[in-house]
Amino acid sequence: MRRTSRRLRRNSRRNSRRRSSRRLRANEQDETREIKVYYEIVTPESAEDGEAEERGVLSPIVLTLEDLDEGETFVDAAVRKISYNAGALEADSYGRGAVPSSFYESDGDIDHRTGAETRRSFHPQGFSRSEMIEMGRRLAGSRY
Repeated sequence: MRRTSRRLRRNSRRNSRRRSSRRLRANEQDETREIKVYYEIVTPESAEDGEAEERGVLSPIVLTLEDLDEGETFVDAAVRKISYNAGALEADSYGRGAVPSSFYESDGDIDHRTGAETRRSFHPQGFSRSEMIEMGRRLAGSRY
């Protein structure tokens, strides 16, 4: 009988620690957002083949609570950071009730010497559905 009660108490403490660490991870996730940034370079030669000359990943934009100005939300900060890094943007989905998951530059940077065009795409991670819709409204215009 004693062994059983000790075992139950020990298991209860372990499970309690596991639950608290899961809550901590969930809270940390609520306090950060990430925007993955990809690029694609299309040259006149690669465009003839319908391909990109080069594709890759740039450093992600990581937003934490410390990055937010007073009264600013994660959406405000994301819109500010993406707008600073990109020109005109399009979302991957439009329409009432549509939830965008990515934003693409409609016009990239053109190297006038070589004719190569570099376009970036932004893929927000950790944002809620309502935050993504708001981001779509503010980044891709009034199509939402």
